[in-house]
Amino acid sequence: EISVSSDPDLAEENPVVSQTDFLYITVETGSSGVTDSISFYEITGVSDRRRSTTSLGCTGYICRPNRVVTKDYKIPAGWNNGEYCARVHDKEFDKDVEDCFTVQ
Repeated sequence: EISVSSDPDLAEENPVVSQTDFLYITVETGSSGVTDSISFYEITGVSDRRRSTTSLGCTGYICRPNRVVTKDYKIPAGWNNGEYCARVHDKEFDKDVEDCFTVQ
């Protein structure tokens, strides 16, 4: 499970951030772990466009099971206003999970 927030002490639904603000990301790795990579996609309505990728900082290419991993990510200055989603790959279900946010 992944969740994003504009405040490190708060859980939010669809947070709103500005360019160069920090986004606070929390990943629960589940029973099989997740890949050590978060991808950020701009939601364009046609095909989502990957804007960047960052590492969670786990060892190797996987975050071990049954952990909570946090990451601060600074929104790049060049991102357009609009909807974005942060995605991580869940190994147990072999699928991407995401949480979305707005840049304005």
